[in-house]
Amino acid sequence: MHLHPEILNFASSLLTAGDMSMSTGPGRAFVARALGVPSFGLMLCGVLAELGWGGWKLVGLPALLKATPSLLQAEPTLTLRLLASLQHSGKLGEVDIVWKRSVDSWIQTHLSSWEISDESVDDLYDIMSLSIFVDSLAPLLVPIIERALNTLTPEANWQASHANAAWVAGTCMQALSRCKSASWETQVDLSAWTTKIVEHWSWSDKVLMGLVALLETW
Repeated sequence: MHLHPEILNFASSLLTAGDMSMSTGPGRAFVARALGVPSFGLMLCGVLAELGWGGWKLVGLPALLKATPSLLQAEPTLTLRLLASLQHSGKLGEVDIVWKRSVDSWIQTHLSSWEISDESVDDLYDIMSLSIFVDSLAPLLVPIIERALNTLTPEANWQASHANAAWVAGTCMQALSRCKSASWETQVDLSAWTTKIVEHWSWSDKVLMGLVALLETW
């Protein structure tokens, strides 16, 4: 179903112009129905949050959080992008244990079979913003880092695409450094990683910064 930008503009203008009774009555019903069309509902929630809609905390956010599991299945990239943006801007607020578990489960499943591509790197960027909701992140990051570090022609790979192994390795090492070292130190041969990075990745600031972050926690 194609939904024109005019509909999005009209709906967001109508909701933001209304009073609280509008937000908690027809507004609540409209947002819930909008999220039934995931791409439109996600765009609407993004606009309402950005505009500082008065009904965001009471109406918009609860509807988004309730719909998150189905949204992640239907529109994973758009959902991750919105949730990461809300987390960055402090508009995600307090989340309950049920929501946290659903996001945790989705991310763990997603990362356990993660392979590098343009789209998956964009998703990984947003997943890292939501990593505080993942209980056991380190065991998922280690194999991703190792596959990235085993790239045969790393500099050519870096020059070819923004979805490159250097960005992946550096970003994931930074994230790993924020995990408790006890959760990954038995999985990682940090001396071997250091040797490989010095020999093959010394040209990459991103990878070197990730290594330094890990060494500082060792």
